Amino acid sequence: MADDKLQHAVTRNMLLGVLVACAALTLIAIAAPVTTPIIMAAFLASVLRSPVRMLVRWRLPRPLLEQPSQFLMARQCSGR
Repeated sequence: MADDKLQHAVTRNMLLGVLVACAALTLIAIAAPVTTPIIMAAFLASVLRSPVRMLVRWRLPRPLLEQPSQFLMARQCSGR
């Protein structure tokens, strides 16, 4: 009797875990078009931070340095 209840609880928890995993994968698939440009922008900002700081120390204007990254982000968001 106790083994049946324990087995039922284990089976229920496993099925619940599978449902949660499927829901998480579905949410990721639906949110990918929105989250991908945001993640790419954050990645590019972190990668380009050091070179921009170095070039600013060399007295190059920051807007000139940020132009290529803005172009890449706009291109990524437009899907071309």
